[in-house]
Amino acid sequence: MADDSQPILEGIPETVFDFEAHRRDAETAYQRIRPLYDAFAKTVHDILQQSLVAARVNVASIEHRAKQTDSFGRKAAEPSAGDTEKPKYSDPPQADHGYGRYSGHHLLSAYGRGSR
Repeated sequence: MADDSQPILEGIPETVFDFEAHRRDAETAYQRIRPLYDAFAKTVHDILQQSLVAARVNVASIEHRAKQTDSFGRKAAEPSAGDTEKPKYSDPPQADHGYGRYSGHHLLSAYGRGSR
């Protein structure tokens, strides 16, 4: 009996995902929306600051930022945990993808005697 285990697409090379091209494309797309997330981060910062002052919470500092373009590109091109042949962020960045992926805040509050 003959061995019929030959691949159906014999001779056709497998497509390998180009993570470097994906990184460049992701960075280009992110650069277009980064100013929006920078403005979001500033707005959230201002709301936090006003709310904490109104509540008389002693805060050492509040920092905000939009993710840097090169940092986003590196993360976008990381292999997915579920499939190492695909990127972590497969879709191009868009304004409605979620605030946490593109910006963040650090809040340092005083703690101890005399703080509230």
